[in-house]
Amino acid sequence: MKMCKVCRKKPWVERRVDSAGNVFCSDECFEKFEDGPDDFSHPYIDDYDMLRISYIDWMQNYEDDLHKSVYFGYPKKSDLLDWLDETMDPYWDYYGLAGSDGVFSAEIFFYIKELLELQETIRAWQVDERKYGKWLKNLSKTHKNM
Repeated sequence: MKMCKVCRKKPWVERRVDSAGNVFCSDECFEKFEDGPDDFSHPYIDDYDMLRISYIDWMQNYEDDLHKSVYFGYPKKSDLLDWLDETMDPYWDYYGLAGSDGVFSAEIFFYIKELLELQETIRAWQVDERKYGKWLKNLSKTHKNM
């Protein structure tokens, strides 16, 4: 895996690329890089940005949503799976390209594959009592601070 062009850290969920193929660990590092191409006119930039934001949100919050489904009864697993389908729905043409139409096409294909894998993770998810206990503790702290 490529390292961040600016800070040399290994990019994770918040990774970002530019049309030249430079990889960044975050939006902050992307914004610091001054020699990058002008991506604003690239035909896939809007789709890339939208799916990237959705991907980050899903990856950072799906487990919390699953714990909510246990505690509150909503959202249900089936709701999450439906919402994931809705998230991916506008991008199936890119999935058909299998990343063959440039850097952003490849990234969109990557995100769709990751979200499909997340669907399988959600389908198979079972409550981990230790993680659920931590989640309940955080929920309790959040309500006390309100």
